[in-house]
Amino acid sequence: MLHNFLILTCRRLWRMRAFTFVNLIGLSVAIASCILLSGHVMDELSYDRYHTRAERIFRLNLGNLTHGGRSAITSGAMARDFAQDFPEIVSYVRFKQFPSLIEQGESQFYEDRLFYADSTVFDVFDFTLSQGDQQTALDEPFSIVLTETAAKKYFGDASPLGRSLKIDNNNEFEVTGIMHDMPRNSHFTADFLAPISSLENHPDSSVSYWQLNSWFSHYYHTYLLLNSEADVKTLGPKIEKITVKYSNPEHFELYGRDMGLYLQPLTDIHLNPVFGELQPQGRRQNLYIFGIVALIILLIACSNYANLTTALALHRNREIGVRKALGENQQMLTSTFFGEAFLVTSISIILAVALTGLASPVFAHITGQQFEFNNRMWPVILAICMLTTFLGGLYPAYVSRSFSPIHIFRKDAQKIKGIAINKGLIIFQFVLSLGLIVSTFVVHSQLKYMQRQPLGMNIDQVIVLPTRGNPEITHRFAAFEQALKNSPDIQSTTISELVPGEQVYGFACKFEDQEFAANYASNPVGYDYFETYQMTLLAGRTFLRDLQTDTIEKAIINEALARELGWDDPNEAIHKRFDFGNDGVTTGEVIGVVKDAHFNSLRQNIRPMLFFISPMFYHRISIRVNTDNMQASLDQIEETWRQFFPDLPFEYFFADAHFGKQYITDQRLAHAFTYFVTIAILLAAIGLISLSALMIRRRVKEIAIRKVIGATTSGLTRMLTGEFVKLVVFAMIIAFPLAWYAMNTWLKTYAFRIEIPIWVFIVSGIIAIIVVVLSVSIQSVKAALNNPVTSLRSE
Repeated sequence: MLHNFLILTCRRLWRMRAFTFVNLIGLSVAIASCILLSGHVMDELSYDRYHTRAERIFRLNLGNLTHGGRSAITSGAMARDFAQDFPEIVSYVRFKQFPSLIEQGESQFYEDRLFYADSTVFDVFDFTLSQGDQQTALDEPFSIVLTETAAKKYFGDASPLGRSLKIDNNNEFEVTGIMHDMPRNSHFTADFLAPISSLENHPDSSVSYWQLNSWFSHYYHTYLLLNSEADVKTLGPKIEKITVKYSNPEHFELYGRDMGLYLQPLTDIHLNPVFGELQPQGRRQNLYIFGIVALIILLIACSNYANLTTALALHRNREIGVRKALGENQQMLTSTFFGEAFLVTSISIILAVALTGLASPVFAHITGQQFEFNNRMWPVILAICMLTTFLGGLYPAYVSRSFSPIHIFRKDAQKIKGIAINKGLIIFQFVLSLGLIVSTFVVHSQLKYMQRQPLGMNIDQVIVLPTRGNPEITHRFAAFEQALKNSPDIQSTTISELVPGEQVYGFACKFEDQEFAANYASNPVGYDYFETYQMTLLAGRTFLRDLQTDTIEKAIINEALARELGWDDPNEAIHKRFDFGNDGVTTGEVIGVVKDAHFNSLRQNIRPMLFFISPMFYHRISIRVNTDNMQASLDQIEETWRQFFPDLPFEYFFADAHFGKQYITDQRLAHAFTYFVTIAILLAAIGLISLSALMIRRRVKEIAIRKVIGATTSGLTRMLTGEFVKLVVFAMIIAFPLAWYAMNTWLKTYAFRIEIPIWVFIVSGIIAIIVVVLSVSIQSVKAALNNPVTSLRSE
C-alpha cells in the first residue's frame, strides 16, 4: 500500500511539476533559514553549559552600583570571607584581567587575555590541561598556564614546560601547564592564567593589597561553586546581608549600605550581561527576534504550500469524488494529504540541509558566528519537519471534506466550499511580510540614528595608542608629546585612562551639600583631553600645566552630574568642594563643567561623570591629526614612538572605529533583518505568482468572454490584480498596528531612540503592493493576451 501511495504521489507531483518545484524551492529556502536561525539561537543558549558543574556555579555581582545598575566586578576579599561563613560554598575562584606585555626571546606582544586566577580554577571550571598537572599548575607564585594557541605563538612546536615568559619587563613566569583552548561558547576566554599570589608582590599597593583585601575596592570577577544541596534562594539573601560583618562601621556607612550583593547563574551570564563584563556578550532579546523571524518565514512557506495544494485540488476533484464514491472515508483522504505534505517536506529538508552548507559563510558574516551542523540540530530538523507537515497538510485536508461527489460530477466544482482562493491565508502571509518590512526599516533607522547622532565630542581623526598602564610611557609622555607637536599634522595630544566607547568605572565621591557619598563614573585624564576630543566647556576652565595644584584635587564634571547635584546653572558648580573617597583625605574643588557627551553608545543614558588628573591610571594616548594623508601621519607617530620606546611594540586604533564597536550587535541584527526579510518577500512573491496562475487557469473562459464583449488587456489586468491588492490593503490594517506596538516596545531598550516615522508604513505598504502587482500581473497579462477563440473552443 505504501509502495502504491509513493508511486501515485510522485506521478501526481510530476504532472504538476511547475507547482511542485515552487513548493520545493519555497519550503527548502524557508527550512534552511529556520535551521540557520535555530542553530544560532541554540548556540547562544549553549554558552558555558559544557562545564559539568555549570548548574552549581554562580557569579557574585553587585546589585546597586550607583548610576551603573548591576555590576560583575566585586572585591577580591569577598569570596575568601564567604567561604568561611557559608558551608554551601564548596570552592571559589577569582579572576583579574591584567593586559600585559609578554616577551619570550624575540617574540614580544601585548596580550589582553592574561588573567590572574586562584589555583582552584580547575576545580570549579572544566578547563583541562594537555600538559602539566592541573592540581599544582598554579600553586606557586610566578607560574603560568598557556593555551595551546598561545604556546605555539611563543614557543612554536617545542615544549614550553619549564621555560619562562617575561611579563611587563618585570618578572619571569615559569610555564607549568598547557591548557586546551577554551571553547568558543564561553562568556570569556583566556590565553594565559597566572596565580593571584603573584600580585601580592606587585609594586603598586593598590594591586598588591587593597584590591585583594578591601571589600570596597572592586576589581575582581568572583565565581562560587556551591554544593549540590545548596538552596540559592536562601543563600542569596544571606550573602546580601553579610556586608556589615566585614566592614568597619565607617566604610559600611560610606559604601556598603546599598551594595546589593547577589548571585547570577553561570549559564545566565551571556544573555543577561551586566556592567563590567570581561568580554562583549549577547542579548536575549535578539534571540527572541531571530526565533520569531524563523517562524514567520516558515509560516509564509507553509501558507504557500497550503494555498497551492488547495488550489490544485480543483484539478483533483474528480479523483477525490471517485474515491469518496467508492467508499474512502475522510480519515483516509486526510492521511493522503498529510502523506503528500510529509513527502514534499522530506525532500525539502534534504535540499535545505544542502542549502545551509552553501549559505553558512554568509550567515557567519551576518551573525559573527560560524554555523556548525551538529547532533543538536537533528531534534530541530525533526520539529521543523513535523510542524511543516502539519501546517502544509492541515488546510487541504480540511477543504477536502467539502467535496461532494454529486456536485463534482455535475461540473459545478466552482461552488464547492473552500475551493476558492484562500483569502485568509494570503492576508496572513502579508500581515507577516508587512510586519517584517516595517521592523527592518525601524531597526535600520535606529541604527543610523545612533551612528549619526552628535556625540557632544569629535572622535574623527583621533588615533589612540594603548599604553596599558606602563609607567615608563607615562613618565616619558611629556617628552613624547612635545616631539609629536613639532609636526604640523599633529593638532593635539593627550593621555587618559579611557577613551570614548569603553566601560567607565566609578569612584566614591561626596560633593558639597550631599548627605551621602555616591559612586560616579570617573575618567582620569591628562592635559588637553577636552581640546583633543573637542568637548565644549560650559563654565570654568580646563586643566592647566602651569598650575601644580591641577591634580586629583581639582575636578571637571559634566552637565549630568551638575544637574544631579542641583546646579542647573553650570556656573554654580565652580569652586564647589568635594571629598574624593569621602574619607577626609583627598578633598578639592570643581574647576569646570563640560557639555554632556555620549561616552558610551546611545543605548545608555549619559552618566554623571567627573574628570581629574591622576597619572597612575593612564592607559591611552590620544592624538588628533589634521591631515588628509593619514598614512603619513601614522608613519611619523610610529617613528617618534620608536625613538622614545624602542623596546615596546607600536599599536594603535582609531577612536571612531573603536566607538563603533558598541553597535556591532545592532548592525548584525539589522543585516539579519535585511537578508531574511528579503527571503520572506521572495517566498510570498513566488507563492503569489503560482497562485495567480492557478486562479487565472480557472477563469480562462470568463476572461475570454470579457475580451469578446470588449474588455481590454489593461482592464483585465487591473481586475485580476485588484483582487489581490484589496487583500494587501486589508493586511496593512492588521499588520501596521501590531508592528508599531512590537517595534515601539523594542525601541524602549534604547535610552536615545527614534520616534517611528509615518514614512516607514507608507513605504512598506508601497513595497507590498508593488510585489503583488508584479507577481500577479505577469500571469494576468499572459492570460489577457490569449486568443479568446482558443479558450472557448474546448466547450
